[in-house]
Amino acid sequence: MLSADELDAYDMIIDGLSESGQNYVRRMLGAWAEAHPGYSVAGMREYAIDVLADACGTYGESCAGVAADFYEEQAADANVRSALVEGAADRAKAERVVRYKAGKLAAGDYEGFVSELCSYLDTSVRRTANLTTMANAKRDRRRYGKRMRRAGVHGVRFARIPRGGETCTFCAMLASRGFVYWTEETAGKFDHFHNRCKCRIVASTDADVEGYDPTEWYARWKAYEQIDADESLTEYGKVRTKQLLSSGVAESVDDARALWLEESERMASNLAAVESKPYREAVSGLFGEGLGESVWKDIHHILKVKSGMPRESVYAYDLTAGKKIASVTDSKKRLGADFTPEMLEALESVKGSRHEVAILHNHPLSGMPSVADYASLERSGASLGIIACHDGSIIKFKVNRPGFASLSKSEAESLDDSLADFYNVRASAGKRETEIFEAISMQFGVQVERLQFNQVQAT
Repeated sequence: MLSADELDAYDMIIDGLSESGQNYVRRMLGAWAEAHPGYSVAGMREYAIDVLADACGTYGESCAGVAADFYEEQAADANVRSALVEGAADRAKAERVVRYKAGKLAAGDYEGFVSELCSYLDTSVRRTANLTTMANAKRDRRRYGKRMRRAGVHGVRFARIPRGGETCTFCAMLASRGFVYWTEETAGKFDHFHNRCKCRIVASTDADVEGYDPTEWYARWKAYEQIDADESLTEYGKVRTKQLLSSGVAESVDDARALWLEESERMASNLAAVESKPYREAVSGLFGEGLGESVWKDIHHILKVKSGMPRESVYAYDLTAGKKIASVTDSKKRLGADFTPEMLEALESVKGSRHEVAILHNHPLSGMPSVADYASLERSGASLGIIACHDGSIIKFKVNRPGFASLSKSEAESLDDSLADFYNVRASAGKRETEIFEAISMQFGVQVERLQFNQVQAT
């Protein structure tokens, strides 16, 4: 049996290579853009083709090598030959992707352009690892004739095992087939990997993986088909409904649909408040008139795109120079967004200039800052944190007593619980939020204030 720990360790290596490849693409394109101010779309496009093709080749080859080693370990008792490395990078395809996605550059969406290229790289290198496993299973399958199979010697087989991320209906169908032999039909169906697909092709001689049950995936596949047929759900709503069902939070499709609708309503953005004059004036007051309009446009874009979704974006601004430093708009993390190495590098360079910096992000559930928010502000050297809440309010916060950045994960989680309890107990006692924030400032060393625009209601 292949243990869950063994598969997790394999996944961790592939995930790390994919992340490194994406960071390489972001870093190279960012450096080129900085070195060529006022660059043309054609110039960036041609450079991006070379960068993406190089990254897909380098990191794809590394993933294939890891997959080949893993295959040899899992199929060792079948006396397989040395594993093949399969799935060379396709430069022509990388070029087509860049040229197609360059439309975002033409529209002024640099972050969107980079995000799409990173998405392609992630899919490409993961696919290379999977193709390596499939190619070796096909080769070694041929070593076992009919007489040996009748004697019960099955040799190497493979299965498609979802590993988190976005598991689509087709992925669920393939996962429900279990461990199968290689056939031309199998090859065509299993060679299907959508963007951000984390399904893993796993080879085995005993067809047994801890935690993987094809019958469960068959039931999930049928439930996914029911969700896909629901025309009342948006595309993201279908994805989230599937997640709620798969995680066990919901027991049925109807329960999952109801939970998603309730969840999305709580995260709907009050764009009417954001578009109001008081809101725009408040943003200008926080960021300065020279930067205020640009920041307001960023906020409006975030809340329009992320409305009803548990997704966050983060922006950094140099208040002294009056310009945007960096942004992360493509995070797939639920209710969170991590700083990229490029953003950290940009913040570090500004920190040395002693300029005042503000960090902006959104909160879909419109709650108060988390310990992670305080820690991020502290690590970045920013003096001001701004949260654009989906309910149309704005939260500004500062860290007066450093120490959040040095907390361990368990310590941060414990402090988050303490902050939530501190807030909820006082709210239940009828305390106003301003009074609660004042108490939090005294107790925890942070300054928090919410700006309300209650006169404007969401439509």
